Amino acid sequence: MADQMGVPFYDTYHRLGVTEDNAADYLADAVHLNEEGRFLFGTALIATLDHSR
Repeated sequence: MADQMGVPFYDTYHRLGVTEDNAADYLADAVHLNEEGRFLFGTALIATLDHSR
């Protein structure tokens, strides 16, 4: 839907690589990112923004 509307969309669910096997490394409570998860998200977002230039 974002593509149809011309809105940038970053799919963190699939792109961060957080899985059931490594969730404890990146999630504080099975939903919200912990410090490691936030770092992973931040670096991935920066890479995405750099790539879109």
